Amino acid sequence: MGLVPGNQSIVSQVALAVFGQNAFYYIFQIATMAVLVVAANTAFADFPVCLLYWRATISCLIYFSNRGDRLAFSSGIIFLGAVSALLLIVFKGDVDSLIHLYAVGVFLAFSMSDTGMVVHWWKTRGKGWKTSIVINGVDAMLTSSILVIVIITKFMYGRGLSLF
Repeated sequence: MGLVPGNQSIVSQVALAVFGQNAFYYIFQIATMAVLVVAANTAFADFPVCLLYWRATISCLIYFSNRGDRLAFSSGIIFLGAVSALLLIVFKGDVDSLIHLYAVGVFLAFSMSDTGMVVHWWKTRGKGWKTSIVINGVDAMLTSSILVIVIITKFMYGRGLSLF
């Protein structure tokens, strides 16, 4: 059974050209999927915490401070899941349209998380804080730069909202 290039992502096509259709190709595909899942999980892990920061200044967000049985901010996770489901419905599951929103969401989550860590290290100044603040600061600048580039290249040229 051969793979049809028109139904593959660019990453899949490159892996197929490099490895051929063998075990290494499938290992590469599984590894790529794992990276994307971890990247998406960052939003679910950090989004509710970022909302808690804003809750300190906006009283209507107190709903997001509720912790569930596993000490996660369940309300924020449920809200994010509901918005994700709504986007799937609105964009009719079209990956070509959703991938741009995914990229923005992932890099926004990374940027917010790293910026939050910079603030954390600055306030606590625990052991090794100088090294940690530099690492998180550089990462925050890189992911923020990528976020700006993605927004400009995808949304300013109309690809991000191709549904409308």
